[in-house]
Amino acid sequence: MQKEDELLSWCRYKDNQCYIYPNYVDIGFLIYRKDLLEEINKEPPATWEELKVKAKQAADKLNSLPNVGNRERLWGFALPSIHDRITFMSCLWELVWSYGGEIFQDEKAKPGKSELVDKETGALKEPLRSQLTFTKVVDVLAFIQELIFEKIAPLPYWGDMRLRAVFSRQWSSAYQAMIEEIGIKDKEGKIKEEYKLLRNRLNIDPEEAAKNILGVGLIPIADKLSEAVRNKKHGHYTIWGAWCLGTMSKALSPEIGWSLIEAMTSTEKMRNRAIKGAGLPVNKQLYNDPLVRASNPSMYKHALEIFNNEWAIPRSKIPHYNKIASTLYRELTKKEGILGYDYLKRGTKENAKPSKDLIKKSLEAAEEIIIKKLREEEDISIEALREGK
Repeated sequence: MQKEDELLSWCRYKDNQCYIYPNYVDIGFLIYRKDLLEEINKEPPATWEELKVKAKQAADKLNSLPNVGNRERLWGFALPSIHDRITFMSCLWELVWSYGGEIFQDEKAKPGKSELVDKETGALKEPLRSQLTFTKVVDVLAFIQELIFEKIAPLPYWGDMRLRAVFSRQWSSAYQAMIEEIGIKDKEGKIKEEYKLLRNRLNIDPEEAAKNILGVGLIPIADKLSEAVRNKKHGHYTIWGAWCLGTMSKALSPEIGWSLIEAMTSTEKMRNRAIKGAGLPVNKQLYNDPLVRASNPSMYKHALEIFNNEWAIPRSKIPHYNKIASTLYRELTKKEGILGYDYLKRGTKENAKPSKDLIKKSLEAAEEIIIKKLREEEDISIEALREGK
């Protein structure tokens, strides 16, 4: 597992002083509704190709059941809402990694292991390679469009659709919230209609089903990389974040604030929160605590696998992430962008097919803007960057 003090090092500034302290860790998972997936008796997918097939099968089956017309449509897979820029772009990065691609990174380096940035000056090293218009990134965006155009996934502008989908990409911290949001009883204490249907279809008690209703899996990969993962040459990479506590820069008594932070982040507090499902702990020893692991066996099993294999990549390890992500997000999601509302809505209505030529053209335009921001006044051509000159 990655060293515990490595996480703390990301909370330090140039003077090596710690100004914030991690309260709990967040990583990306594939979360799925066991009650809905059992409708076709399938295991969760390991690859995106599997996910597409199983998501469509499950959604088609569920939406064809008796009385389904009285409920809202169910979906096979829910992308993060585009309105949540941080999560949406994290998912996009994970998808690119899962296809064996990168956006701005040394092509020979694993995700998060780039040597493009000088550790002392923070300046970009030479050569800088842009992979934004490479085939793997184009394929990822075409895959996203396919899911939406084929009505396997809803438009990612409709808000959080995670409870109406068989599969969804979620942060670890969302698991408990989803359990609470699903619920099985209405305000009057009566079992909700959908769980009556669930009981009739699956011949199980709805209250028992609700206790174990969500499953946790790794972020899928492209099918062609399955062997590479087995040989430890690739992995189920995910973005790694942390929710931190800190004091105000002009606090009158910062020492009181730090005393409170120390109390809130004690090992015992982290353990209790973890048992209740309130975030993955920072303390690596707690991942082997029997009660902590028993609170969510599949999540802690996969979390250990992710950390032990160094598949969790903090955004701070991605060179110039904020500048690249914010610019790329704006270009992709503008009204007529390849992930824009008007474009996706029209494509869904017309049962369109993704145009990789159009996707690449859009990425080329975004790449030019990003490189201009990165290079500012330096006169270096896009072609030179692509060729590593």
